[in-house]
Amino acid sequence: MYDKLIENYIYSMTPKDVENYIKKEGATATEKEVSIIYEFIKKNYKALLRPDGIETLKTIKPYLSISLYEEIAKKYITTKNKFF
Repeated sequence: MYDKLIENYIYSMTPKDVENYIKKEGATATEKEVSIIYEFIKKNYKALLRPDGIETLKTIKPYLSISLYEEIAKKYITTKNKFF
């Protein structure tokens, strides 16, 4: 059920949505990081939903600041445990 909702959202998601979410969560990101995250999610969201999705998430680590990646990883794990 969540898979289809996520898929529908991903198709309509914009870089501004990513930027707004990051700000809402109290983190900061450069314009380039927002773009990297946006493209990464669009390309890899199905892999992120799999049980080993954390391994996919780790591939973006070298392109983000340490603090931003840690915030994303923490939120990813919490959300995935809650819904999947």
